[in-house]
Amino acid sequence: MAQRQPGPEVWLPGHQGHAASRSEAADKPADREDFCCYNLNQWIDAASSPFVSMEVYDEGNVPVDLDALACRPCWLAVDLSSNTDLSVVTAAWPDDDGGYDVHPWFFVPRANLRERENKTNAPYVQWERDGLITATDGNVIDFDKVQATIENLCGRFNVQEIAFDPYMARMMQARLLEKGLPVVDFRQVPSLMMPALSELERAIIARRFRHGAHPVLRFCFANAEVERNKQQHAVRFHKSKRWLSIDGAVATAMAVSRASTGESTRSLYDLPNAVELLSW
Repeated sequence: MAQRQPGPEVWLPGHQGHAASRSEAADKPADREDFCCYNLNQWIDAASSPFVSMEVYDEGNVPVDLDALACRPCWLAVDLSSNTDLSVVTAAWPDDDGGYDVHPWFFVPRANLRERENKTNAPYVQWERDGLITATDGNVIDFDKVQATIENLCGRFNVQEIAFDPYMARMMQARLLEKGLPVVDFRQVPSLMMPALSELERAIIARRFRHGAHPVLRFCFANAEVERNKQQHAVRFHKSKRWLSIDGAVATAMAVSRASTGESTRSLYDLPNAVELLSW
């Protein structure tokens, strides 16, 4: 049974040592459901566990001026896929107030563009026409196009790191390393994703996350459900249906996490197991 506390904060079951306030409940869907259930006796029928309120997310619809960001330190994150998911490169620029500007570049196989639209009701064809998604020929994503985009971004912006989930990425990582670009690993494991999601959640709820209302990125965040541990910390993103894409949200969390550390450039060659990594 929930133990009520004086004032706006209340102790909720399952929130060990954590008092969920009304303001937190308004911004975090998981806390909002707990607050309604245990304090307002309103039970919500929700099968999913969304990451943040999309109303709060939409408050970051501040235009992102890429030309104005050219000289600011930039962190890239890459999430590669084959045919069902999107591939994405996300850039994050930290400011001096604990906030971030972000911008994504998406890729999709042209052969399943309309099938993807039919299965999700998302306007993929129009997004491609508007230049919000790059459709590559065939039924799998052309990774050469992704690599070319990364190289162009490194020439355009002050890129400090390029963080990769190494799954499907070893060949591209090796080629970029040969060109002297600052490649690092970012495995999508709980020990790395938990602090990444925590920092991303903090920035969004603090209204210090600016995404320029990019519609494909919003689609990914709207699809992103979150798995939480017993302490109610988000540990990873997942999706409820095969064709729903969350890749933009995943790459954004990676980019924001690396930007938050502000670490200096470090390549795979600096790692003790560099030979093993590059021969994978």
